[in-house]
Amino acid sequence: MTKTDAPKQTLYSLQLLRAVAVILVVFSHIRHKQDVAAPLGTQWLDWFSIGEYGVDIFFVISGFIIAYISPEGRRNALEVLNFMMRRIIRIMPLYYTVTLIALAVWLVRPEMVNSSAPEMTVILPSFFLWPTEGRFLFQTGWTLSYEMYFYFLFGLTLFLGALQYRVLASYLALSILAGVLLEFRQPVLALVTNHHLAEFLAGYVFFRLASGQIGQQVGLGLGLIAAGTALIISHILMPGSVLAPLYHWGIPAMMLVFGFLLSEGTFKIPALLLKTGDSSYSIYLTHALVLPVLTKAWYMFAPQTAASNFGFIIYALASTLVIGFISYRFYETPVGKTLNGWWKKKYLAMSQPKGTASNNLQTS
Repeated sequence: MTKTDAPKQTLYSLQLLRAVAVILVVFSHIRHKQDVAAPLGTQWLDWFSIGEYGVDIFFVISGFIIAYISPEGRRNALEVLNFMMRRIIRIMPLYYTVTLIALAVWLVRPEMVNSSAPEMTVILPSFFLWPTEGRFLFQTGWTLSYEMYFYFLFGLTLFLGALQYRVLASYLALSILAGVLLEFRQPVLALVTNHHLAEFLAGYVFFRLASGQIGQQVGLGLGLIAAGTALIISHILMPGSVLAPLYHWGIPAMMLVFGFLLSEGTFKIPALLLKTGDSSYSIYLTHALVLPVLTKAWYMFAPQTAASNFGFIIYALASTLVIGFISYRFYETPVGKTLNGWWKKKYLAMSQPKGTASNNLQTS
């Protein structure tokens, strides 16, 4: 077993939060589809303005979990390569699959891709997650640009060993400050100085300062959960209030993630939510692909009434979850297992003296 393969305790509170996060995102897109397809006065989600917190939660979790699953200590170049390859295998196969599907649609019916946005659809940047003024073939992938950038920074600073925390945290803090002061418009500069990086930073810093308190501060954790939930509700009720800076910087998401971690083990989490958390990446990517089809199919036959529109919400949510579960079980998981197995053999072959890699494979 390699250094980066060390098993860690499953944090079920984070699985719950992943489920919450992806459902928030799905609801946000269901609302958008219903806004377009259904007449005013018959919609049910016109009040729903909190889908963005799903992305915020994902980013805070990413900042924490990457540090959580990575052993401390200085790494050599091969170990850093191993870290990056495992991140690429985790993220890119499913993203490339949905992007290729979007490309096929775009080649045949370009008006069906990014039809609601004025920006031009770009091809090559879509496959490299490169920031652009246009839109990716699969625009939901914009969040992955931030994920991969944070993974790159984390991997690069693994060379520093004990200095990693100070260097990475300082770099991110200064980058965010530069973004606040200079307000870059150029896409790459805008990404590397964006306020969303504060969410990765918060998750990372929490791990470094408070990981020993996971599950040990239930009272404080419940207080943070209540405060974060109250802020999200206030965003619905008072979107333009003096609390707007807290919404902008993802403070409610930070409170929720920190609160659930501090109270880990307190809640009995329903199996369906744990399954949704496990499948959250598949749900996140596939829902944006299938929602337009689901919407067209529903409104082709159903009347545009309030009752019908409520039915659409249930149908769309249930369908996207089921499709996500299927994608996770029959595509994301086996593809990831196959690619990780291939990479593990390559990694051991590169890291072990000739003739010993095969023996290590049998005992790892």
